[in-house]
Amino acid sequence: MNRPSFIKVTALLAISILALPVFQDNAAKAVVTFPTTLSTVGQAAVQQVGSCLNSKHSLQVFYLVDASKSLRDTDKSHSRAAILAASLKSLAAVDANTSVSYAMGSFGAKFTVIRNWTSITSKNITTEAKWISETIPKLDDENITDWKMALEGASLELSRARDLKPACQVLVWLTDGGIDMNVNPAHSPNLEKTALKAICGTDPSGTSSEQTSSIIDQFRNSGVNILGVLLKSDIDMASQKRNHPIEYARLLAEMSYMQPIVEGASNVDAHLYSGSSDQVFNCGTTPISASESSGALLTASDPLTLALQFSRIIARSSGGAPGKVFGDNPAHFIVEPGIAYFDLLIASKKWILKDPSGKIVATPDSSSTTQIFGASQIRVPSSSATDRGQWTIENIKANQADVFFYTGLKLKLGAKTLITGQPATLSGQVIDRNTKPVGLSDYGKASLGVTALKTDGTQATEVPLKLNLGSGTFAGSFQPTNGQSRAIFDVTLNLFTKSGVALTPITFRDEERVGLPAEYPHIRGLGLQLSTLSGSKGVASGALDLVGSEISDGTVCLSKPVIISDPAPDRIKKFKWIKAPSSCIEVPKGKVISLKFELSNKSQSTGVSTGYVPAIFKTYHSKSNPIEQGISLHFNSQVKTSSVIRLLVLLALIFLSIFLPLLLLYLLGYLNSRMLWGENIQKATIPVGVSPSGTIIRRNLQSGAQEPLLIEAREYEWAKAEAERIRSFQENWSDGTSSGMVEISGRIPRNPFGDPLVIANAGLDSFIITSRGGAGSKFHTGKLPIDVGDFWLIVFRLADIQNQDDSGYYNGTLVSYLRYDPGKTSAALDRSIQIQNNSNLNLVTQFAAAADSTAKVADGDSSFKTKKPRGSKSRTKHPLTNMSARGETVDPFGDIAASETNSKPEPSSSAESAPISNTSDDDDPFSSNSSY
Repeated sequence: MNRPSFIKVTALLAISILALPVFQDNAAKAVVTFPTTLSTVGQAAVQQVGSCLNSKHSLQVFYLVDASKSLRDTDKSHSRAAILAASLKSLAAVDANTSVSYAMGSFGAKFTVIRNWTSITSKNITTEAKWISETIPKLDDENITDWKMALEGASLELSRARDLKPACQVLVWLTDGGIDMNVNPAHSPNLEKTALKAICGTDPSGTSSEQTSSIIDQFRNSGVNILGVLLKSDIDMASQKRNHPIEYARLLAEMSYMQPIVEGASNVDAHLYSGSSDQVFNCGTTPISASESSGALLTASDPLTLALQFSRIIARSSGGAPGKVFGDNPAHFIVEPGIAYFDLLIASKKWILKDPSGKIVATPDSSSTTQIFGASQIRVPSSSATDRGQWTIENIKANQADVFFYTGLKLKLGAKTLITGQPATLSGQVIDRNTKPVGLSDYGKASLGVTALKTDGTQATEVPLKLNLGSGTFAGSFQPTNGQSRAIFDVTLNLFTKSGVALTPITFRDEERVGLPAEYPHIRGLGLQLSTLSGSKGVASGALDLVGSEISDGTVCLSKPVIISDPAPDRIKKFKWIKAPSSCIEVPKGKVISLKFELSNKSQSTGVSTGYVPAIFKTYHSKSNPIEQGISLHFNSQVKTSSVIRLLVLLALIFLSIFLPLLLLYLLGYLNSRMLWGENIQKATIPVGVSPSGTIIRRNLQSGAQEPLLIEAREYEWAKAEAERIRSFQENWSDGTSSGMVEISGRIPRNPFGDPLVIANAGLDSFIITSRGGAGSKFHTGKLPIDVGDFWLIVFRLADIQNQDDSGYYNGTLVSYLRYDPGKTSAALDRSIQIQNNSNLNLVTQFAAAADSTAKVADGDSSFKTKKPRGSKSRTKHPLTNMSARGETVDPFGDIAASETNSKPEPSSSAESAPISNTSDDDDPFSSNSSY
């Protein structure tokens, strides 16, 4: 159901959310003086978004937009399209180090994705705005408002985006009415009751306390902050009450449920569902824990009020401290030392802003002024001494303006290593917007505090720190306790101006893994990361690497993994571990033991699940005691609906024909046989040698020396593609002495129900080893994963195979692709280890025979041509093709199978390589500034 002022709400929320400054972390706790109508939970949600952006530097916003027929009357000029298009321009102000993408869906009787995930840059904002202007006017044909279907659709789209790239996620839910699922004038609340129960996991009447799986818990457990807007227009609501009192009462009752859906709990009118007209209703698992994402609901009676409230929210979430405006015509405010810039919100039409010297700085017509529904916004720098003192705003009263002061300061923690039972030094520096160290002498008072929490957010411990006001440095000591596998630090700097005005605390959250002493075996990375659990028959799998100490042998005793949180709590007991080592495992000195884990669950859900693997680490060095630690576990789940749809389509087509279903599936396979390129791909090309035993070394082309294979991060260079998903491309490789070209393309699987393939074809004059294995076409082809970021391949020229070097190595060239992540500083090292441990390197022992066969076929020796399979037709044999000319069996819908002659049996390809370990050494999150 839609109300007349919906079109104005859309633009305000879009502008406000997409313009969130990402350079400043938010206060860990809500500030009592928050100058908006948001609840305490709502304030925490706004602050969570800023805190998340500080660490991930990536934002994904999904707009969930109403599309009712009433818009034909309430927006005949289609102004909502122009407003939404203009809102995207605010993205130009986003921090250059933060990637921002958005998607949009409409809802009514159905949910429809009207814009897939699109990255926003200064180059494509104009194009995206034009698309919105042309598309939004067409969204006005829905009869009902199905909240359940809308939230389910949005959850699935956010989950898909989360699988491709970790990011801070925000759901912007726009509506001006309540849930309404009845087209029939004889309204029945049963459909709404069922939908609300599915959304909240609780009967909306409040008569039962039973809590089941809920849609809203999927958002909270997956780190999605929901920002809801409900515009209750005073004029429109008064008209409804006067002319349609029954519908008015129903509308109020339906509207009351939006706040508990977004924020967890509030008073509702449950009389529609046989409950009380005023009772507290809990939606989802409540209270919302510190590890879950909360939401914020903003309700306003007119667009101007909404504009001012959202402007205040943005100011506070980005570190703005409210200042005092005094006097009427003119009004004044004081800018003190330590203020880097300030924001003004002015509800007047002819104001004039003057600095302390009387110079006019801005008016409503200035280029730096933004107009939003009759209110003005302006950001003014105040970095010089001449900016200090009393500023003047002419032609307004004091209550027509708000001012927010910003210090522009940030906190930076130094590098540290945390070891169980050993004290570690925590140190850091206060820096300015340009990341330069800065002192705090401009402020009247300053205090710094650090709180250390365990992974679950409990057992807070104050870490004593000493703050040097002159230099802005701070330091202290922290000792992790036995059993603590991760430490979370909340750092808060409280500042006051010299006149005693309290500024917004500067906060920063840092997470660190707690390691073990050097004599103990340890795990690689931050924990056990499983792949996405998709559908009721899917399997989540992953590897846990146990790394031996360089000092002593050791043992790691593992117990069955424990899952502690899930989007659907009632399915926790239904998880089945297909593979989960639960025994004591010997870890020899300097060795790496890789353990496979696999998990399934017939019950589906969408969201993030977390847990831990109980472990006891022992060392044989001296008389050291065992150390107990929980190894963190997390994975994503996704409801799989496409398989059901595919099965239904298949059954229908089989009924009509035998061949049509297969053709359709092969067509789908063709459409999906694309490689995922995406963002942040890097490539390194390294000359290598591989021994017959499968040992790989690095060749130094200048000195001729042989070195261990170690690819440094600096050797990876950026590699760009025209699109995120591509069907094929050419890898033109060169290591300085040899060069060549490899064709890489997506292929349709032979099995129509199988997954798409990626095949690397090195041509007749080269042999190849790839990360996914395979030895098709006499070792001229190999398999690769779908994700380009997991590609690596080694190419051997025919001449190098025929001329093995004096040391017994076959010379080749390694090409490795990597998806850059600033949070994974060991990615290059982990890739080097993956390649060294790959069993496919042994294929080089079979290359010599294949090279001899290839050479003789090229020379025209028919005795080396592959025998024709019994019963097959004759084939044209051409020495320069990759098809039947070389004697292999070719399937037009799959990969190329190796000939059965003149080659040894192929070794099975290795399992998926161990995932690149995560680290907590993020890049400096305080690298730039932005304005809204």
